[in-house]
Amino acid sequence: MVAVVIAIVGALGTVGAAAIQPWVADNLSHCHSVLPCPDTSTPGPTGCAKPTVQLDPADGPAGTQVVVRGCAFGPNETVTVTLGDDTVATTRTDLAGSFSVPFPVPSSYRDRGPVELTVIARGETSQIQNSATFALSLQ
Repeated sequence: MVAVVIAIVGALGTVGAAAIQPWVADNLSHCHSVLPCPDTSTPGPTGCAKPTVQLDPADGPAGTQVVVRGCAFGPNETVTVTLGDDTVATTRTDLAGSFSVPFPVPSSYRDRGPVELTVIARGETSQIQNSATFALSLQ
C-alpha cells in the first residue's frame, strides 16, 4: 500500500498536509482502497468503472450500524444517503469521487421487518445516483 500526501501552499506561503490517502499498489492500482472495484474491465478515472454503492453489513435489525461505500461519483461533492423516505447520512466525496459514511438503521424501522429496503446515494452536483439493498430483519 502506498500513501499519497498532498501539500497545499496557502496564500501566506504556509504549507500543510491536505490528505493522506492510501491506494492499492498492485495490478489493480486504478482502484481506490475505500472500495474494491467490482468491475475491472474498463476502469474509470475516479477509481471505479461505474458508479457503485455497497453496504456493510447488508442486513440486520433496526439499530444496525451500516457503512455505505461508493465510488465513481463526482469529485469533492456532497452525497446524500437515503433509506426509504428518510435521509440517514450526508458526506462529501474525495477527489477521486469515492466516499464512506456510517449510519444507524433508525429504531423507528423496528416493526417494519422482515423487508428489503433500498439505500440510495445521490451526488448533489453530478446527479449521479446508485442504490443497494438492505435486508431489514426482526429483532
